[in-house]
Amino acid sequence: MWGAFRAMVWLGLAMLLALVASLGSSATVVASPKWGWPMGAPHTVIRGFDRPAQNWLPGHRGIDLKGRAGQQVTAAGSGVVTFAGTLAGKEVVVISHGQLRT
Repeated sequence: MWGAFRAMVWLGLAMLLALVASLGSSATVVASPKWGWPMGAPHTVIRGFDRPAQNWLPGHRGIDLKGRAGQQVTAAGSGVVTFAGTLAGKEVVVISHGQLRT
């Protein structure tokens, strides 16, 4: 159960990165050496996790956090940028942490 919860949180952080990227090019992405929130407090969730009935169906596989243009965003943990570009009309940065992606 905790593993599934952690996966939901980290997938949510991936959606957050997409949200921040959509705020404009003034947002900064900085790698972090340990796991943590990608932005400073408060951690206001503006859209929560919505698991689809089946993995291939539409759903919201993460959480979106409220941020502001120009706010510093750090990676949830150490990793490698494996994608940076437009996905479904939104600017997205994907960081791979082994088998987990944020």
